[in-house]
Amino acid sequence: MNYCSTGYRGNKVIFVKRSQNIARKEHNCCECKETIQIGDKYILSKGKWKQKETEESYFRTYRTCLFCDGVSNDLQGYGHSIAFTVLWHFIANCLEDNDAPDISM
Repeated sequence: MNYCSTGYRGNKVIFVKRSQNIARKEHNCCECKETIQIGDKYILSKGKWKQKETEESYFRTYRTCLFCDGVSNDLQGYGHSIAFTVLWHFIANCLEDNDAPDISM
């Protein structure tokens, strides 16, 4: 099974809380690494995961620009589960493997 068909690291999500916020300071998008400017809207995701190999749980916070969040949501709508921070790697690997998701209507 290639990376394109999995799209996630295998860690189990215990919970994730998502909210749309307005930046009061600069942040970097966890996906594209672009700067989220003061005053920009972004998605704040806070959650707890359980590591696949060790069963240890951990908390993480991710900030995603609205563009990357929209792309991720579109792909998830087609059945792809994509971990935080690997959206563009996922897309690049799918294109390299000639295994791009079918998003035609």
